[in-house]
Amino acid sequence: LLTDDAGNFQAVFLVTAPGKEQFVVSWQEKFSTTYEVDFSNGPGTQQATFKLPINFVVVSVKDISEKPLSGVTVTAENQIGKETFTLKETSIGVYESDGIPDGNYVAQVSKEVYQSASRAFETHSGEQQELSCQLLHYITVKGHVIDGKREGVSAAVIAFGNLKTRIEEKTLSGTDGDFEAKLLVKEIGRESGDITWTGKHGTFTKSFWLDLPVEPKEVRLTEEQTL
Repeated sequence: LLTDDAGNFQAVFLVTAPGKEQFVVSWQEKFSTTYEVDFSNGPGTQQATFKLPINFVVVSVKDISEKPLSGVTVTAENQIGKETFTLKETSIGVYESDGIPDGNYVAQVSKEVYQSASRAFETHSGEQQELSCQLLHYITVKGHVIDGKREGVSAAVIAFGNLKTRIEEKTLSGTDGDFEAKLLVKEIGRESGDITWTGKHGTFTKSFWLDLPVEPKEVRLTEEQTL
């Protein structure tokens, strides 16, 4: 028996003995389930609804400012069979799977210059799971450390407050005084920073504030911030 485009089917059975009969319902050789139909009540018409274990997952992705984020790669990996399903973006920031089997999954969410994230979920008996995810972004901070003669200062240490950002590597200025730092923005607002240099006449520190952009961006510190 085959269903039509709407999932309906009709069949006539010759009942040779009263009792129950098993029906195996399958689709695409991937989804199947078994139902029992009781033929004990004599001639007549029966209406039956068979629900296949075809599951769906919808993932809504936003950035740090709660704005829907487009162009994200979202996959769902089955933790037993390790089969991976790629979700499609159906509207801005909303990603939906095709039918996936019952099981335990991990949704992987990634986008260039954003920190990747993952969400575990379980599906069974033909349900739709709805997940939400926020991706934090990276910014690149560049600057030029100079002295009173406006000459580049090498080996200066550039440190950030780490209240609203996170940096994984120590940042030092180069021989020409230039530096570059990659920060993960954890919260919108301003971040403090210090430039420290130790010379033959002692240790010098210059403090500055950095306005954090709400999206990936290159930020260059001014001379006033690095002099």
